[in-house]
Amino acid sequence: RKTAQLHKGQLEEIDYLLNRKLNGFEETQLNNKTRMDRLATDFASQQKCVVIIEQYLNMEGAAGKKGKKRATPVTKSSKPSSDKALYLSSKKEYDAGNYEAARKGFKKLMKTYPKSEHADNSQFWIGETYYSEKWYEKAILEYQKVIENYPSGNKTPAAMLKQGFSFLNIGEANNARLLLQNLVSKHPGTEEAKKAKRKLESL
Repeated sequence: RKTAQLHKGQLEEIDYLLNRKLNGFEETQLNNKTRMDRLATDFASQQKCVVIIEQYLNMEGAAGKKGKKRATPVTKSSKPSSDKALYLSSKKEYDAGNYEAARKGFKKLMKTYPKSEHADNSQFWIGETYYSEKWYEKAILEYQKVIENYPSGNKTPAAMLKQGFSFLNIGEANNARLLLQNLVSKHPGTEEAKKAKRKLESL
């Protein structure tokens, strides 16, 4: 009888340990599933901007044709004879709200006069044309070219500021916050840094 009781006790202990291990395994599986779900959500969130930007890149031509009224060029004379003249005529188009015409002019300047002192400003204004049209994803890409290609240029702080604002406009507050903080850190004392600080206080 004592042997039977011992045997029964051992079985109960084994049963308890098995259940404990089984429960632990189920809990681990559940935790793994939760972790995978969270990773999938984070990945989808991180890819959101890239996907939207790619869509805009692919759709730019078609959207420009069917969604926008044609700009009426301000200048009708022969083509400008210098980079400065081309820059001024393109800026004039921008100020008049003829963003497509302005964009073409700035791009032509950068292609024809890649070493021009107006090249960095032209790149910035290309970003501004998209920003004015609320094509924020396109604007982000163009501002990034200013930051990467002209890091010491006078438009770099402005490009960083407007890139941050663009991210805010597409609902990416975290990216915007990082960019604005980076602007304040790298270009302290600038007017753009002051604007960035004020915006950060409201985020």
